[in-house]
Amino acid sequence: MKCRTMVVIFFTVVCFSLIGCKQQDSTQEEANLRVDSEQTRTESTIEYSENESVAVEMSEDADMAASQGAQVEDRKIIYSSYLTLEVSDYEEAEKRLINEVNQLGGYVVQSFFNEYDDIVNGQLTVRIPTTELHDYIYLIEDSDYHLKEKEMNGQDVTEEYVDLEARLRSKKVVEERLYQFLESAEETEQLLKISKDLERVQQEIEQIEGRVIFLNNRTDYAEVTIQLIEKKIIVDHIQGNEDLNTVEKAKKLFIETINFLLSLASGLIVMIVGLSPVLVLLAIILTLVFLYLRKKKRNNKISKE
Repeated sequence: MKCRTMVVIFFTVVCFSLIGCKQQDSTQEEANLRVDSEQTRTESTIEYSENESVAVEMSEDADMAASQGAQVEDRKIIYSSYLTLEVSDYEEAEKRLINEVNQLGGYVVQSFFNEYDDIVNGQLTVRIPTTELHDYIYLIEDSDYHLKEKEMNGQDVTEEYVDLEARLRSKKVVEERLYQFLESAEETEQLLKISKDLERVQQEIEQIEGRVIFLNNRTDYAEVTIQLIEKKIIVDHIQGNEDLNTVEKAKKLFIETINFLLSLASGLIVMIVGLSPVLVLLAIILTLVFLYLRKKKRNNKISKE
């Protein structure tokens, strides 16, 4: 009996020992998994930060190298010109100038005119290929127009253009590297950070590309502003019966004279009626003075006799 009891107790202790060891091993494994997870996440974050730093350094290095080592083969210059022309016929001159612009591959930017006393003045703004600018100016100078004023300007934007191209290349390197990080990222926080950085870089790329397109257009096409002044000699023609209108003018003068007399009579009547109280009082005073003087004169005459 005692032997059987001892055997049961022995097996019970062994079972509890095995269960305890198993639970301890499970707890240790869970702790190890948490540590490994934290370490992996930390290493991933550090890896992105280090890679991001490397990408930015590469961007800056590429920017500096491109800006310092770029050889300018074709300078980027924005040309503009201002001309003042005297023409005998504004409409004909405008059509001729626009036709020459179209033949050279240019286009009209703005056109307006104003007319005063049969004289038309206006302004025409055109864009023509830079390579054709001098030919267009020569055509105008060689025409029958009177060139009163001429001004030409050039703005060198080569340095800005080279800098923009270098920045654009470096930004595209950063964009490509961020796409690689985005594909390999696993944590939500990391995905959000990479997406935010990628959006910022893409906006910068769009701004740079827009500026490059603008500079390309302004350097490829020169702007010419032409002030047109119509100098036309107006010759008066001999007036006929229709221009003279003798009967109508005489009738108009007669009616105007009648109206003047009526207005004068009306004014006198209004003045007399309006001043009647004063005029009556003045008439009474004058009558009394006249009677007094008359009586005094009569008395003096009687006294002398």
